[in-house]
Amino acid sequence: MNRTVLFASLVLLIAAPARADRPADLPACADLEAAQLARATALMEAEYLYDCCDETVAVCLAAAEPCALARRVGAEICRRVGQGEDDEEVRQALRLRARSMIPGGPAATIDLADAPVLGDPAAPVALVEYACVRCPFCAKLTPKLEQAIREGPLKGKVRLHYKLFPIKGHEGSTEAGLAALAAHGQGGFWGFVDLAYGRFDDFSIDGLSAWATEAGLDGSAWEAARSDAATREALVASKREGMANGVDATPTFFISGRRYHGELELEQLVDVLLEEHERMTGEEQR
Repeated sequence: MNRTVLFASLVLLIAAPARADRPADLPACADLEAAQLARATALMEAEYLYDCCDETVAVCLAAAEPCALARRVGAEICRRVGQGEDDEEVRQALRLRARSMIPGGPAATIDLADAPVLGDPAAPVALVEYACVRCPFCAKLTPKLEQAIREGPLKGKVRLHYKLFPIKGHEGSTEAGLAALAAHGQGGFWGFVDLAYGRFDDFSIDGLSAWATEAGLDGSAWEAARSDAATREALVASKREGMANGVDATPTFFISGRRYHGELELEQLVDVLLEEHERMTGEEQR
């Protein structure tokens, strides 16, 4: 290679974007068929980001230093296209994500002073879940979310605050809620709730005492707390707070005080929580 060609090559290398991405560069897009990739690319060229970059997803990805959100939203578009969602379904999912994640605006009023918390108490992202111990969907999703916080991708980044919201249509919801609060008084909330979710189909009000014993609780103290008027008042207060914040079903999540409107699916929840962590720690531009 002569000096002129070498010099030209070096100029091009120096001038080239450091981390510019194309849709095909995103892991979620790599396995798409050609027609799917073309459709995902068209969506990225039409949809704008709601934070970190004022251009379309495609333009933001092509920046010299694409922000993390551009890659996240691009990957979500490819994931949804790959799952067979049509363009309008993808756009609706992106609208709900934006509605949930746009920073600023009024936050819900949530008292976390005595709420059971899972994860590092110093984790920057506060995730609040209004849930019912007898909610079948909570029983499927919450343990997976706990796992992601205990030892998965959310470890040290997200803390989960559980707010009881008994649903009248869930058989035994009040009794199970009182039992969980009584367990909380002994520091055994998560062990009891995990047991209740794991044995969801074996529930009976009469069997709650056996579950308390299996969870390692002091039976006498647990029974006394479960029957205490203060425990019932705490359960009622938790539900009233949820209703004041617009909760009408479980599970309902709030991320940094903002209501989450997106898909109640672990992969999506983890993704937006990592997005929030990046925003709070200044990593969204990296």
